Amino acid sequence: TFDLSRMDMDELPLAIIEMFPNINRLLIDRNPITATPFEFHVMSSLEELRFDKAGMKSPSMEIWELGLQKAFEFMRRFVNFRKDPRVDFAGWGLSEIPAETFEKSLVGRITKLNFEDNRVSVLPVEI
Repeated sequence: TFDLSRMDMDELPLAIIEMFPNINRLLIDRNPITATPFEFHVMSSLEELRFDKAGMKSPSMEIWELGLQKAFEFMRRFVNFRKDPRVDFAGWGLSEIPAETFEKSLVGRITKLNFEDNRVSVLPVEI
């Protein structure tokens, strides 16, 4: 367990991945962190990541509610999209297209956008 609760951190340091690659619990609650770096998807031993749900914006809470492993899969896909911009989240049960789809490094480069078999009812203004 690595407890960084109440440290007044506004971002999660990437050094944690390198320094503590095998931790099973990471506690970052009671910090004003709004995003988890997508590079954290490599922490395969992590079983619990505790954070304040109200402030988390990326990935969105809809992604986190699918579970830690699914959230890491989401992160892994977006890290890969930077190299191969095919966005495919078919069958994830999402109610909205994730905001990360429209990050500057992907806009204009997306070659496939597949949200088939989801609950998306409104397209974002970016589309």
